[in-house]
Amino acid sequence: MTSVRPNPEPKLPPDWLIGIVIAILITSVLSILRNFLDSSKYESAIQSYERKDCGAAIEQFNQIIYAFRLIDVGDYVSFAKEKKAECEFFQNALSAQRNGKFELALLYYAKVAVYDDSVLFEPVQKKLRELFQKAKVTSLATSQSCSRLGVLSQQNLLPKSDPKLPSLYSECGKLYEAQKDYSKASSTYEEFLKKYPDHSMTKNIKQSLAQTTIADVRGRGAQKIESPGRIGTTVDGSTVVEIQNTSPGKMQITFSGATPKFEKLQSCRDCVTYVNSPPKLCPQKGPVGRYTLEPGQYDIAVKFTADNGNPVKPWVGNWSLEAGAKYKSCFFIIRDPVDEPQKKE
Repeated sequence: MTSVRPNPEPKLPPDWLIGIVIAILITSVLSILRNFLDSSKYESAIQSYERKDCGAAIEQFNQIIYAFRLIDVGDYVSFAKEKKAECEFFQNALSAQRNGKFELALLYYAKVAVYDDSVLFEPVQKKLRELFQKAKVTSLATSQSCSRLGVLSQQNLLPKSDPKLPSLYSECGKLYEAQKDYSKASSTYEEFLKKYPDHSMTKNIKQSLAQTTIADVRGRGAQKIESPGRIGTTVDGSTVVEIQNTSPGKMQITFSGATPKFEKLQSCRDCVTYVNSPPKLCPQKGPVGRYTLEPGQYDIAVKFTADNGNPVKPWVGNWSLEAGAKYKSCFFIIRDPVDEPQKKE
């Protein structure tokens, strides 16, 4: 006897699976809708930002940042936070400047300067010109403000033609000197000389640079070197110092005295680094620098950059140079296998 069985009814998916599918669909729809709204609002906010209307832009960025969303598909929240911060720095700078807090304003403008190609650079330039016209240099020459000059200068935001700007660099250098931060003082004076080579303060700045360079090198554990040997007299009565670099390293020489000088000598390609003991006589090879100076007492600093990358200790000395005398020093590098490489004369 044959029995006929009816086909089984199709099984429906369990309720939990249906719930997951519905949740995924809802999430997808909401995310797509939120992404569309974020895109539209972000575009409007950017338009306000490009019009330099940071007040309106901040409100529009906030609508994106604080809106409810399940997923930030287009990463608009991160973009909005970054642009909002840039606008807030600018707004805070304007507020500080209106209230006469010029140092604080400069610090906020410097925070805008970290954003490359910002559309706010044009109004920042204008506002900084106004700031320098009203502010006193002494009020701007603080540790924080001085440390921000570099980024403002890199973005070409400082008013180059303002007569107060060179004085600000000078005051910042003096501030670092007072704090015994000779490295920063030297960098600040170097920046002054690069920007204002023909300024009336140039001579004094060169003297300050020479002094801070000597102090910086001395503070780095420099070796002491004796005065150079006198090798003759000059025909015109001038004082001349010859320095020969017989080492495989580049030399930077600073003279601090009546005639501040900053000189460089290239390395000697055929020269060697000596181990433990110096040569009995100068090898008489390598580049020679001849420097004419006013007679008097000079502090000398020499820094080496070895071609092989090994560190070389700098050195300092105090030389008494007489009128009409000619001097010569020969420099080479002696390596102590136990200690780091050192320079000797």
